[in-house]
Amino acid sequence: DDIEGLAGNSPRGIFQHHSLNDPLVRFGGCCTDVTHKSCCCGISGASTDDQCHSVDSTFDDWAKKVNQCTSTTIVFKDNERGIECRSGDGCRANSTLCVYENSMHFNRPSFSIAFPMFEEVGHFFARDACSMNGAKWEMVTKTCACD
Repeated sequence: DDIEGLAGNSPRGIFQHHSLNDPLVRFGGCCTDVTHKSCCCGISGASTDDQCHSVDSTFDDWAKKVNQCTSTTIVFKDNERGIECRSGDGCRANSTLCVYENSMHFNRPSFSIAFPMFEEVGHFFARDACSMNGAKWEMVTKTCACD
């Protein structure tokens, strides 16, 4: 979705996962500029300008403009697996970015094997659905408490 088109309208939760060494969708940005390496799948050509938009800057724009987050805080860190996640504070919808140090494109040998946070993603969507319906997500028990 277009960030500028969504800004100030209906909030939309985002739970983005990206590896620093992803060779197909580059962390530093997918660029139309021929002096930079392009990304797969036509992503580089989708930009309307010559700027490279990094994962960090795109996430920050979405969190601030679409979900009206005031800041971000590190909410998960696993040094052994090389994962760090940060979530938006004061957001109208859940906004989380998890960065992996060395997971490539999560597709070898298969997504289900290569993706290290399968369970956490399920909890994210449950938490988002819970909060969007006016209930409170209990982090310890991973349950939704309705009034």
